[in-house]
Amino acid sequence: LALSQRAQAIDGERPLQLPLASSLFDGVLALLLHSVPKHRGLPRRLGGPGAPAMVDVPEATTGLWQRIMCSEDSADVVLACPDGEVLVHSAVVASASKVLSAMLRWPRQEQASGELVRVPLQDSHQAMEAWRVMIYTGLPPEEGLSTQLLLEVFEISHRWQDHLLDCGLLAAALARRVVDAETCKQVLEMALTRDLPELRAECLAFARRSREVRRAWEEGFFEGEATRHLQLVLCHGSSIVSRTGSRRVSPPSPGHRRRAAGSG
Repeated sequence: LALSQRAQAIDGERPLQLPLASSLFDGVLALLLHSVPKHRGLPRRLGGPGAPAMVDVPEATTGLWQRIMCSEDSADVVLACPDGEVLVHSAVVASASKVLSAMLRWPRQEQASGELVRVPLQDSHQAMEAWRVMIYTGLPPEEGLSTQLLLEVFEISHRWQDHLLDCGLLAAALARRVVDAETCKQVLEMALTRDLPELRAECLAFARRSREVRRAWEEGFFEGEATRHLQLVLCHGSSIVSRTGSRRVSPPSPGHRRRAAGSG
């Protein structure tokens, strides 16, 4: 009782913080409404991938959701990947994704009491496990995740139209992974394929200031639609007038360079 009264007193002093005295149901709603610990932050929309909104959430709330995630005895859905299984709670994943919610409500054959619902998938176990952690905790992806794995998680999130996609958490994380020509190519291709204009703009802004990306583009490293967008950014015409008044020839397109090399 004393702890409860103290929690209520702290709630009154900090009206913008998630109530410590809130019920479990309130905690569920708070996390699904994109609340995360203030030391990591969460963008409500991708509008600026590098400027996440900051919201205070007690560490106890995050710890609670981590324990719920690990309580596999109460899980009732199996996400069956070719290389392993991931156990989840239908109430959590259905709240996070309208697609999964509809999938789990779809009529099925009679099943024995207590039998888990199996959802066959073609995604890797590692990607599905990373998706589960982010869905339950609302935290950004761990630093150890590779860019390729993060792209796989994004594909899952995009397919299921979950709240990770809505709040821009994954897109912001991918924007921060663009650090060289290889990651720029990977993320830019994803942004173009999935029609993500903000993420595409982040990749092109990085390409504009990166000598490595320019060199890779001139050597034909990029392909398809990515090449066209990079050409618009990196090549502003046949010639550019410098500040001193002299004319500086802009770099040739990748196709032009390859033709010139073959003609000699």
